[in-house]
Amino acid sequence: GQCATGTVAVPEALTNMTVQVSANTYQGDGFIASGYVSTAGTVTVKVCAELSGTPNSSTYNVRVTQ
Repeated sequence: GQCATGTVAVPEALTNMTVQVSANTYQGDGFIASGYVSTAGTVTVKVCAELSGTPNSSTYNVRVTQ
């Protein structure tokens, strides 16, 4: 499947930290949201389709922990 990405500023995030991502609305079946600290202060969120399709529009919660 294909992935879509976006970024969000998280000022104190470092690249060695763990990111948890959750959608605020149901994305639909077969979609996986994940994230990582791509550079200090920036988190990249990816939403990937297991097969094909377009996820329902949603905002996402992003949590960064050490």
